[in-house]
Amino acid sequence: GGAIGRSPSNFAQALQSLQFAIGETLEIVVVGERDCEEMKRMLATINNRYKPGMVVLLKDSKNADRLEKVAPFTAGLGMVDGQTTAYVCRNFACERPITATAELEERLGQPSS
Repeated sequence: GGAIGRSPSNFAQALQSLQFAIGETLEIVVVGERDCEEMKRMLATINNRYKPGMVVLLKDSKNADRLEKVAPFTAGLGMVDGQTTAYVCRNFACERPITATAELEERLGQPSS
């Protein structure tokens, strides 16, 4: 066939781009240190869910300055009381911070099967 048959992966990428452009975006910013157990639990919780348009950003002491340059909305996001903290943001407006994996699970809903 046509264009799809000649380059199916490009067609799939175009559909993903379209969905991202017209659909709701979901940004999750996790702030903490990479080797922390709570960070690992939060990232596992996020990775168990499929949400089209979801972007996950990890902000730690090593990449904070660079991240804030490419994603300025992360500038004011930090750890709460020294704990790993997740921010669930929709269209760059963030909800209240989350410091417990159980609450993050609740906020994100059921895992993907």
